[in-house]
Amino acid sequence: MATRRTERVSALLQEAIAEQIARGIKDPRVAGVTVTGVDASPDLRQAAVYYRVLGDETDRARAQGGLARAAGYIQSVVGRELRLRYTPSLRFVFDPTLDVASRVDALLAGTASPEGDDSLDG
Repeated sequence: MATRRTERVSALLQEAIAEQIARGIKDPRVAGVTVTGVDASPDLRQAAVYYRVLGDETDRARAQGGLARAAGYIQSVVGRELRLRYTPSLRFVFDPTLDVASRVDALLAGTASPEGDDSLDG
C-alpha cells in the first residue's frame, strides 16, 4: 500500500523525469517518449518509470535502449532538482495499458449483437 508521501514523491518524479526526457536528453531514440506513471518503492530507493512511445516493436526497443542509457543521467539531474535524501534508482518499463485496453475493446466489439439493443426483447 502506497503512503501519501510515496504517492507525492512519485508524482514529483514523474513530472521531473518527463521534463528531462522532453528537454534534457538529445538522444533521438527517446524522441516521442511519454512518461505515463512512476511507482516508487515504499523506501523510495527504487522507482519503476512507465512510458509509452508511438510506433512498432522496433521503435519500442530503440526507446528502451535510449532510456536505459540515459537512466543514470536522468537520475542525477532529478535528484538535484528534487533534493531528496536518496534519489531512487530508475527502471524504465513499457506501459502496455493502451494495448490491453484496445484489445479488450476489440474483443467486446466482436461479441456485440449486430441488432444492437433489440436482442434484449426475447
